[in-house]
Amino acid sequence: PEAFFRPNLLLSDAILQRVAADVASGRPKVVWDAFCGQGCLTFALLAERRCGHIVALDRSGPSLATLRDNLEEHGLADQASIITADLGSPVELRLLRARLLDDEFPGGDLPRPDVLIADPGRNGMPKAFRRFVHEMQVPTVVYLGSGRAALKDCALLQKRGYEIEAFAPYDAYPHQARLEVVVRLRWRGG
Repeated sequence: PEAFFRPNLLLSDAILQRVAADVASGRPKVVWDAFCGQGCLTFALLAERRCGHIVALDRSGPSLATLRDNLEEHGLADQASIITADLGSPVELRLLRARLLDDEFPGGDLPRPDVLIADPGRNGMPKAFRRFVHEMQVPTVVYLGSGRAALKDCALLQKRGYEIEAFAPYDAYPHQARLEVVVRLRWRGG
């Protein structure tokens, strides 16, 4: 019951390839996959060697257990950190921030992301998570979403110092006036 798959499976590969290309444009060593669910993007990026390490984040324990099993079965588990966290909770985001490896927190155990993938679902990014992304100043954000929530998130990220570099629409919801989009944003400061 906690699983989610793209509604139009015929477009899944095209969307995945677009995300992979946008991730690779940042030449990342470390990618964070936020709201990763069962980790379709995480698994594909590691299997295609698009980055050195992925931090997979989601609040669903069963979904992350499935991801962990798949990574172990394919010998990719040592290239991923899997973290259960509610990315809408300011308390959990502060705890996550304290785990970052950087000058402010030298004892951290999580590498800082070069690229952040966000696939937050139909309601978009929680406000606390948008602030978290801004505070981390991730160089590249690859956003997957649809509807007003995606537009709102992209507009708010632009107000916080990100610039849209690429935008790809997909008709993933046949017979509806709604598109799935993959948006690549770069940090410009602000």
